[in-house]
Amino acid sequence: MKIERLTLHGFKSFADRVELHFDRGISGVIGPNGSGKSNVVEAIRFVMGSRARALRAREAEALIFHGGDGRKPMPFAEVELVLRDGRERYVVSRRIDRSGDQDVRLNGKRATFRQIERVLAGTGLGKNAHALVGQGEVAGILESSPDALLERLEDAAGLRVVTLALRETRQRLERAARHLETLREQHAGRLAEKARLTAEAEEARRAEALARERLAVQRGLFRARRRALEEEIGRLKRRLEELEEARVEAEKERLAAQGRGESLERERSAVGEAFARVQARHAALESERGFLERERLQLRSTLERLAAERSRLDEEAARLAQLKPPEPPTPPGPEAERERLLAEDEELAREVRRAEEAVRAAEQAYAQQQRAFREYREVLARYEAARDAHALARKERERWERVLAEAERDLKEARTARDEAAAQDAELRAALAELQERAGRLRAELEAARREADRLEKLVAGGSDLAEGPRRLARWRPAGMLGVVADLLEVPPGLEAAAEAALGARIQWVLMEDERSLREAVARLKREGGRATLLARDLARPRTGDLGPWLGREGVVGAARELFAIRGERKLTDALFGDTLVVEDLDVALALAREKRRVRMVTLAGEVVEPLGSVSGGRAGRGGGARLELRGRLRRIKGERDEAEAELRRSEARIAEIEAARAALELGRLDERLRRLHAERDAAARALERLPEPAAPPEPPEPVAEPDAGPLEAARRRLEVLGVRRAELEERLEAWKEHDRAVVNHRLAQERYEERQERLAALRGRAEGLDRERGRLEERLGEVEVRLGELAREQEALGLEDLRGRVNALEAEAREAKARQQAWLERLAAVAGETEEARLLLARREATLEEVLREGSELPPGEHVEGSVRKLQLRLREIERELEGLGPVNHRAAQALEQLQAELGEVERALAEAEEAAQRLTLETEELREAYDRQLQEAFVRFRERFAYYGRALLGGLADVKLDEEGLHLVVQPQGKRTRDLRLLSTGEKTMGALGFLFALAEVGEGSLPIAVLDEVDAPLDESNILRFVGFLRDFARQRQFILVTHQKRTMEACDVLWGVTNRGGASLVYSLRREEAGS
Repeated sequence: MKIERLTLHGFKSFADRVELHFDRGISGVIGPNGSGKSNVVEAIRFVMGSRARALRAREAEALIFHGGDGRKPMPFAEVELVLRDGRERYVVSRRIDRSGDQDVRLNGKRATFRQIERVLAGTGLGKNAHALVGQGEVAGILESSPDALLERLEDAAGLRVVTLALRETRQRLERAARHLETLREQHAGRLAEKARLTAEAEEARRAEALARERLAVQRGLFRARRRALEEEIGRLKRRLEELEEARVEAEKERLAAQGRGESLERERSAVGEAFARVQARHAALESERGFLERERLQLRSTLERLAAERSRLDEEAARLAQLKPPEPPTPPGPEAERERLLAEDEELAREVRRAEEAVRAAEQAYAQQQRAFREYREVLARYEAARDAHALARKERERWERVLAEAERDLKEARTARDEAAAQDAELRAALAELQERAGRLRAELEAARREADRLEKLVAGGSDLAEGPRRLARWRPAGMLGVVADLLEVPPGLEAAAEAALGARIQWVLMEDERSLREAVARLKREGGRATLLARDLARPRTGDLGPWLGREGVVGAARELFAIRGERKLTDALFGDTLVVEDLDVALALAREKRRVRMVTLAGEVVEPLGSVSGGRAGRGGGARLELRGRLRRIKGERDEAEAELRRSEARIAEIEAARAALELGRLDERLRRLHAERDAAARALERLPEPAAPPEPPEPVAEPDAGPLEAARRRLEVLGVRRAELEERLEAWKEHDRAVVNHRLAQERYEERQERLAALRGRAEGLDRERGRLEERLGEVEVRLGELAREQEALGLEDLRGRVNALEAEAREAKARQQAWLERLAAVAGETEEARLLLARREATLEEVLREGSELPPGEHVEGSVRKLQLRLREIERELEGLGPVNHRAAQALEQLQAELGEVERALAEAEEAAQRLTLETEELREAYDRQLQEAFVRFRERFAYYGRALLGGLADVKLDEEGLHLVVQPQGKRTRDLRLLSTGEKTMGALGFLFALAEVGEGSLPIAVLDEVDAPLDESNILRFVGFLRDFARQRQFILVTHQKRTMEACDVLWGVTNRGGASLVYSLRREEAGS
């Protein structure tokens, strides 16, 4: 293969159309710097598909001539490369414009760079362009990555086609593996879906049973609740009657207790007054008795003293009779003491009188205190009764205020709940309106789709596009008939023309189940008229050749038997489509038709290329794919109709959900509850209004202390103390009196000393006087004793203790009567509260009964479950929990499960086919890999030998190469140097080593790298190396084509043809030169 011609127009610096012709041998491109020589090499890269950045441009627009002196910018850039390989001639062109559009053609037909790469495989001019060495790139060849070096060896050894085939096979294997994985995932998904649908179907059955049972339980619960509410209402009414009777009885008892309390209070007041009078009399008697007791003691003391004095007088008389004249008596004290005692006695007498007056005043004050205390007790009793009545009224008002506050709070909560429910209901109504509007649109769309589907079905059923025989069979539908191919065929959108072209007349074939049904159909056609081609399933002979070499290639859409399908009929699909291949356009089909192995192909536009090479094309009478397009449209319309129906069902389900949600809000129940709470609040307010506002609590009476007997007792004790002191003083005065008597007696004794008889008589007289005094005192003592007896009897007759006991008993009985009255008041209050609560409860239960009756009226008629409310509620909650546990159920799960079973069978068949295809591709990949490894090893051995040779010839040193999984690793060691690090070599050494690498590649195999385009690779070389380089060029030029861009004279001399490039006004110009002109 060689390059014949290169044409540039608008590419970079080449504004005008320029053609460069090349022949075998060495062609040189020369010219000054900046003239555009390297653009010639880049034009070859451009036409091979290199991107703008690889061509020293930031973007594709920069590759278009941008103008110069007096020259306008070009709107496009176009490069055409003509190559020849023996008799084969290839024209590759690429055109880009400033809008970014590009046009790539191969032999005048649109092509892809991959197609071009396949055609140019082994030439080094493919996508990677290993045969093209740009300016400054030669020295970098040795530093290329191992895999890049390996690609150059593959290209030189002709393994590029194998590599591409291996790559495509691997890609196909990867796609097959992905497809297989997808199918496995689908299979696993279908199995999981099957398990899920099985469980969902069971859940749906369970949910339906639970729903039926729930409805029966709800009916039974309604009956039980109604019965329970009616019974409770009856009990409450009876309880209200009982409470009314209890209230009347309690009111009677309270009035009786109040009367008894008032009677006891009056009796207690009368007895209290009598007790006070008796107590005062008893105190007076007690005082007198104490006085008499003291007087009796004093009299006894005086009698004892008189008795002692009589005895003393007797003794004294006896003694005086015997005594000598007595001595004068000694006074008991000084005379002043006697005067003091007399004065003190007078003062004590006055104090006694005052004490007696104080006792009488204390007795009067004590009696007055008792009267005041009795009056205070009566006022206090009246205050306590008023206080208790006020507290009871206040308590009752506070209870109704609490009831009113609770009613207000419940009313507020109910109003809030009602407002929230109303807001939710408004939102639900808006959503419902939107859904209903959407459902209306869906119904309209569904109706339109149904009408269109009916119209298309009539068209298809009428068979106007079918021949008479197929149309009659389609109308008859004989036993065993599967259908007409056109009706059974499933075609992806956009492929109708290809499918119809692939089938041809077979599109009107009639498919039958077996030979028997086929014979019956043919016999009927004979009888009734008509002719048709029929194919029985058991007579079909599929043609399934290996289309693997074509699949995955550029422009190939796929195998017709894989793209199209007769529903559920794999065998018939293979028989109808056979080995037909679907490609993008006629250019691709014709390119594939040039290959030795041919296959029947159809294009997307409906052209048919037969294996013999014949082409069917042009404009069809009814338009390519019209029949299938009509049926495809019918299927799409049906699909849209089904989707619309599903969407409508979803919308209706959502509408039902929203209506259920609105019903669940129970606005009616909330309104009824709000009205009931309003009534309860109003009832509490009215009851509170009926209760008068309690006046200020009664003021307690000024406390009065209990009668204090202390002052009276103190006065009495004072009187007693004064009596004792006076008695003592009298005793002391009696001593003085005795002294006076002694003095008198002494004087008398002295006077009568002589007259003892007179003295004794005087003593006897004194004794008689004492006896008389004693008799008087004893008489007084008797009177005192008698008076004390009378006082004791009078005190006993007063009955003070009995009166005290009676007073205490009356007070206890009054307290008990008051307690009974209070108890009956509390009982009345409790009865009133219980009555009001019973009335409220009765109103609630009646409202609940109305609500239950309303709910029951909404239940559909049917069977019900008997049982108590609690038992039925428990069962209903269990059902609700079980339904909630089930969650949303799929009621179409059973139907979906049946469909899934069929899909699962299809997936399993597809999975088996995919596994078989993956095994075939794996074997094909292994075979290609073995062939590649074998050929690569052979090429590597040859390349290693030649690389070592050129290393010695060009560098005079060592050149070696190693092959591993990463690629090629080069070892270059110039003569006289020990380093093997390629980065440490000079630029000239790197260039010579790279040239040795390229020359070795050229000798890998026959026809290896037939073309080499080198851009100033000799620039870093000295004179001796240039001569060496030129010598090798001449040797290689006998079998290969070299295109060199150079500035070196020695290189120019080695060229067979020279093209000069110059720049004028910013545009490059090309002209042919003779070597003599170049040298000069």
